[in-house]
Amino acid sequence: MRPAITILIMVLILAFCGCVSTREERSDLVISDIELTKKNVSRNSAGSNVTTVDINVTTYLENRGDATAKNGTVIILARAWNQETGLLDDRSKEELNEEIKPMNTANQTQTLAHLSKDRYKVTVTILEDGINKTSDYRNIDLNNVSS
Repeated sequence: MRPAITILIMVLILAFCGCVSTREERSDLVISDIELTKKNVSRNSAGSNVTTVDINVTTYLENRGDATAKNGTVIILARAWNQETGLLDDRSKEELNEEIKPMNTANQTQTLAHLSKDRYKVTVTILEDGINKTSDYRNIDLNNVSS
């Protein structure tokens, strides 16, 4: 009986002294959509059968807050994870190139290059002041892409 009481007292102390926080800081920016489109298909020179694909990743960000999201404080990180190997094949990290006023949506396009003809999970992560705020993903199959 004593260990249970001791644990209960420790939990209460931690909860009320601020050592355990249940509040998460949320972002006013929300990824409302991600579009993946083929940009370029190329074959390796020297007659090789290796084909690579470049894709555009367009991220739509909606500002659901009361303040303007300023460029320079928001980073968009797009990554292409090969679902066959589990490896990161490419990534693009860019600053938001425009301000997003409250209750407005803006988009930004990045390129992920030299992807092989495989299946990919493309993740987009939003960083505000260097802190990971939100992320989303889309899957794309490049196996049947033709030039």
